Amino acid sequence: MPDGKFAHFHFDNPVTFLPNQKFFGVRTKDLHDLRTYAPLFHAALAGTFWKFRMAIDMYQSGFFQQSHWKARFFLWTAALESLFTSQSPGGQHSGTMVAKERVKFFLGPSTLIYPPG
Repeated sequence: MPDGKFAHFHFDNPVTFLPNQKFFGVRTKDLHDLRTYAPLFHAALAGTFWKFRMAIDMYQSGFFQQSHWKARFFLWTAALESLFTSQSPGGQHSGTMVAKERVKFFLGPSTLIYPPG
């Protein structure tokens, strides 16, 4: 909102409640996290942090890629690899295995990315 406040709304009526709307709720903790991380995110985009900026650009390009799912997958994969791998002599800190292990470390190895079942 223009005054800097967050307009929170959700769907309470179970008759009109669509399955995807269960994710529309926002927790207070999420808003506090957003308040903490949003200024850092904006500062990183405004600075010369090219590794981070290119990852955001690849993610955004994939998000808006509507014509071909493979292009979206490639762009999102490039974004993850740019964040979670390093370019080093000999290539020991690059590739899928390094990215996978670093993402697991970042999220926590027991974090579920799909609902059980």
